[in-house]
Amino acid sequence: MRQVALLYSVVLTAERRITSADLIAVANDAGAGPLRTVLSTGNLILNSDKAPATLESALEQSLLRRLGKPIPVFVRTAAEWRALVAANPFPEATRRDPSRVAVRVMRDAPTPTLVARIAAFADPDQAFAATDRALWLSTPEQLSTTPISRAVGAGWAGEGTLRNASALAKILAALDD
Repeated sequence: MRQVALLYSVVLTAERRITSADLIAVANDAGAGPLRTVLSTGNLILNSDKAPATLESALEQSLLRRLGKPIPVFVRTAAEWRALVAANPFPEATRRDPSRVAVRVMRDAPTPTLVARIAAFADPDQAFAATDRALWLSTPEQLSTTPISRAVGAGWAGEGTLRNASALAKILAALDD
């Protein structure tokens, strides 16, 4: 079964980066392959008969063994990925500038309390929404400079990893290649 795996931000050292060879070895070790990377930012397309949660755990254990540090991984089936992209609550903003729309793909569904807490960081010209295991935001500014993007990415927001709408589209296109 075709699946998408997203690695959380990976910082090893200035001299050591995760290479494609590392990722191929990790995927093989986890029982998933063949592997394709997308955008060199921890986005993987792979094949595995394992359930997404099982594959997440296998990839995380393989990364820990190979790199010596825990790196969270978030897996969605191809169908779940297509549904995630289709659920984008900001399609018009995405058409205008996909670099200003982002989603935090999460391990668990955001709670109403979490959604309210993050929404408090939004300025009037920013938009925020929650969908199944995802937090979405749209802003006219560069994403990394806004308080709401920092809130969406905060540790207290739960386990997840942020990708902009450009990356989402490229991962979606890679699923069909």
